[in-house]
Amino acid sequence: MVQVANAAMRSSEWHDAQGILTLGSAGDPSQVDDSKALKGIMMRALSEAYQRNPDLKMFRKLIQSYINVQYNALLDFASYRNVYGVDWRGPYGGPYARGQMAALETLVAAIVVNDV
Repeated sequence: MVQVANAAMRSSEWHDAQGILTLGSAGDPSQVDDSKALKGIMMRALSEAYQRNPDLKMFRKLIQSYINVQYNALLDFASYRNVYGVDWRGPYGGPYARGQMAALETLVAAIVVNDV
């Protein structure tokens, strides 16, 4: 699990140069496809890995930092009031269901890793 999580968080194919997750960001945001849900699935999986590995301090710190980058990108670049876009690099492109679901998973993951 640690190796898979590390590989996913460091994949240059899944992130831009600032480390913002770009999975599902290509194409028309109104089109329903599974790629737009992958960000949320990844956030939930990393949150779960964080919770299940209390003894792996460095691993947990990496996950916390990673989720915080995604959380900040979501709020800073891809939100409009209390709705969120599909592409976390921005700009906000509309309140499509897949974007809202991925945002929800990210918001919850940020709560988990920051002990809020």
